Amino acid sequence: MQKIKNSIVDRMIEQKCTANEIAFLLYISMFQDLTGRVTGVHYKDVCDATNMSIQGYYDVKESLESKGFIKCEKNDYSDCDITIVGNAYNGEEYNRAGYINTNHNIFFCKEFKELKAGAKLLAMKLMIITFSGKGYFEIGVKKFYDKENGYQKRFDVSSRVMRSYLIVRRHIVGGANRTLISAITSLRSCGIGTCRRLSSG
Repeated sequence: MQKIKNSIVDRMIEQKCTANEIAFLLYISMFQDLTGRVTGVHYKDVCDATNMSIQGYYDVKESLESKGFIKCEKNDYSDCDITIVGNAYNGEEYNRAGYINTNHNIFFCKEFKELKAGAKLLAMKLMIITFSGKGYFEIGVKKFYDKENGYQKRFDVSSRVMRSYLIVRRHIVGGANRTLISAITSLRSCGIGTCRRLSSG
């Protein structure tokens, strides 16, 4: 099962997961069973796939467990079984709650992997919003860039960086200048400029 529930992504955002924590969760999610359990996780496999150091692997595993994202059961000195907490598949209820597909091509892009943590989390949030709706969402310009309560603050990125990695179209709705963020095309079109836009700035 190559999925992570939307609620887990929201928790990742709330707890401001690091880039290594994001990479770790995305990687192990590729190998989980329907209970969210990954059997026989070896540190070398994770390090090779994510470019983490060995110490980085153990640090991330410990931090994710302390934050309640994973549970670890040690098999021997080199590998363990890891369960992504709250990610067990229970049929239609899971589908209704929503999830992101961690086998999506964006997660394999070099440009995505080089993004800072806030930019990665914002891209994942846009996937949730756009794929669960009609391919875009609409938000006021002021609200979007609000330094106190907007996306800029929430994902800890500057307005310059926000402009650089989002595909934005301005238009008039009800006489007000608003921003239509069309993410569904961008997230599906890796290799034709999308990820380069994401990584700019």
